[in-house]
Amino acid sequence: MEKMINLRNLRIEANKTLEEVASEIHVTAGALSHYEQGEREPNKQILINLAKYYKVSTDYLLDYTFEKEQTLKKQITSLSRTELLELLNKIMDLLLLVERKENK
Repeated sequence: MEKMINLRNLRIEANKTLEEVASEIHVTAGALSHYEQGEREPNKQILINLAKYYKVSTDYLLDYTFEKEQTLKKQITSLSRTELLELLNKIMDLLLLVERKENK
């Protein structure tokens, strides 16, 4: 059984604790931790609940590459012009930080 890397990353990106997410999808924090670590596989309904909670596909949670790319494209194309510009500005800021670190 593989770790559900995307599941853990989504939780961290959302700045949520195991307990907060577990409460929302109606499982224990321990169960959620087991899913993230690949020690257990969530059943179909829990997988659907997780996908709905994070607004991603179940394929993305299972790390199917093609679906992950399609999900990202869908998320980006749904952004408004203002949101896209904000995202690009954040990316540029991050690139500048990386460049500064490399030049030290």
